[in-house]
Amino acid sequence: MSEGIIPVLDKSICLLGYLSSRDKGATPAEIAEATGMSIATCYRAIQTFLKHNWLKKNATGKYALGFGLVEIAGNLINTYSAFETLQPLLDDLSLEMGMSAKLSVRNGLNEFITFLTAHPDSPIALFSKAGARFPIIEGSVGAVFLRNTPESEVEKFIRSAPLKTREKSNPEQLFNRIDECNEKGYCFLNQEGNIHSQTISAPIRGIQTEAVLSLLGFPEDFEGREKQISRMLLTAIKKGEDMLKAAFSSV
Repeated sequence: MSEGIIPVLDKSICLLGYLSSRDKGATPAEIAEATGMSIATCYRAIQTFLKHNWLKKNATGKYALGFGLVEIAGNLINTYSAFETLQPLLDDLSLEMGMSAKLSVRNGLNEFITFLTAHPDSPIALFSKAGARFPIIEGSVGAVFLRNTPESEVEKFIRSAPLKTREKSNPEQLFNRIDECNEKGYCFLNQEGNIHSQTISAPIRGIQTEAVLSLLGFPEDFEGREKQISRMLLTAIKKGEDMLKAAFSSV
């Protein structure tokens, strides 16, 4: 059992997650089997969620997500919509630099996700998939998110990260990137492996939910252009911050 977890609450949250993938709803027996709840516990959870309009009972007798969730998720929906306004910014940046661009947002404490992507019209380019999830300590994006985090907390994230995460076996890389971000305002990653890639990332500040904007390419994309690329990234970030402030103020 994970430390600090309330099992029945954890399974109740899994109940909501399960129903989010069931357009026509599900019976209590189906929900109990999917979540590992007993029928009795499942029934009590359903009744609790019905009370708060988080679930509804449809004409077939199955249970589905209710509109009460929309009310409590209002700020999140507004944030989602605001971030989507940055897609043209990413498209223009990718086109101008001839590199892939991505916007990452933190997802809870221990990970971040790729929220938006843009790719150049080129036969060979690095591809970043929207919705991809990464440990919070990984790469240049992770270092940017952790730049204001106390070292003791960073060490906790390192210990809890998946074993395959490179920074887990070489924490010094992560701390060096954090230092670079605090010094320069951006972080650079040279990733060697089956595909030799390079990434530069910087934070978008002054908004309700922090985000990180990145440019991804091959070494030849960066060669002799490091200063130009960092300048263009920071210019795009300033524009993005203004766009987000305008978007948040309109909701």
